[in-house]
Amino acid sequence: MNQINLLRQTFSNEPMDLLDRLSEVFPDTEVAYICGDREFVGKQWLTYLLIEPMIPFRIRIRETDQISDGQKRLAASIIFAHLQPG
Repeated sequence: MNQINLLRQTFSNEPMDLLDRLSEVFPDTEVAYICGDREFVGKQWLTYLLIEPMIPFRIRIRETDQISDGQKRLAASIIFAHLQPG
């Protein structure tokens, strides 16, 4: 296992644990949205954000990342071709 994968595995639950803790300490606080960089992309993390109550998010992805709707997989560059980078 390389160092990057090890780092991702070690870090993978940290954002979810932090949000769970935030909701315990501040139960009436509403999160407007979560911003994350490419390190935050992962099935477990995105699934967590989409469960009820859903947390809005903005995540930076690579143009080569594959996005699936369960039937088709397309590169992000194709799905978001109509948007300007930035």
